[in-house]
Amino acid sequence: MAPLTLDALTQILAQDVGLPDVDLGPAVLDVPFAVLGYDSLAMLQVTSAIRQRHGVPLPDGALFDRRTPRDLIDYVNGLVAVSTTPAHDG
Repeated sequence: MAPLTLDALTQILAQDVGLPDVDLGPAVLDVPFAVLGYDSLAMLQVTSAIRQRHGVPLPDGALFDRRTPRDLIDYVNGLVAVSTTPAHDG
């Protein structure tokens, strides 16, 4: 599983959801998705695209509590880190 970057998220938003009329550069990391023009349907599409492109097992609705691109990227990368950490036999 590959980590999710802002560039990868921007690509998902552009190709799978459609970009609103805003610049999704680094300045938007802490701007709420609702302010950027993305609603709950868009976030379901984002969830599906992240599952498909990054292999991250996200449940439907997992991203509803992730209000900003930074929140979403941190959440997904936390899941990636957990799933790629080898188990240690004690």
